[in-house]
Amino acid sequence: EKSYAFGWGDIAINLLISGRRINNCIAIREPNEKPDTQHCELSKFSLSSQSNAAAALDWLERENFDNSQCWVSGFSFGSLIAMQLLMRRPEINRFIAISPQPNVYDFSFLSPCPTSGLVIYGKKDELVPIEHISELDNRLSAQKGIKVEFQKINEANHFFSKTEDDLKKALNKYIKKETALY
Repeated sequence: EKSYAFGWGDIAINLLISGRRINNCIAIREPNEKPDTQHCELSKFSLSSQSNAAAALDWLERENFDNSQCWVSGFSFGSLIAMQLLMRRPEINRFIAISPQPNVYDFSFLSPCPTSGLVIYGKKDELVPIEHISELDNRLSAQKGIKVEFQKINEANHFFSKTEDDLKKALNKYIKKETALY
């Protein structure tokens, strides 16, 4: 059984990809970042265009035509890109949004949200007031047929500084639980 993941940013690369039973992945990083290929093939695309994300997912699907799962993930602004892609691609069956910024970006397009997923955030996020996360939680939890879990990391800020291990544990727990369903 094959699965693949698709994510944006260092957290997606270094933590999400370390999850269980992910055989293939593509990780999108800022063009000026140093490549990290420890866990997956790396493709550099600009985050400025939604079409680049769709093109990257097209490539990933061509390379992994016998997959059983497709997840997307994103960190901060990358969570917006991941969620926009999720709305356009019915083959995506799970998502993880890390530190989304609903106070800066409009996430109202997620109604209705097509699949279940995880939103993980820091309780001490200095960039996103908790009431914006709560509003997003209320909007998504009211939808039928999906379950979007919201999980906070108590001591974490927006970038999960000094709480990377807590983030990794939460991600691995969710990935293990959800991949057991397939």
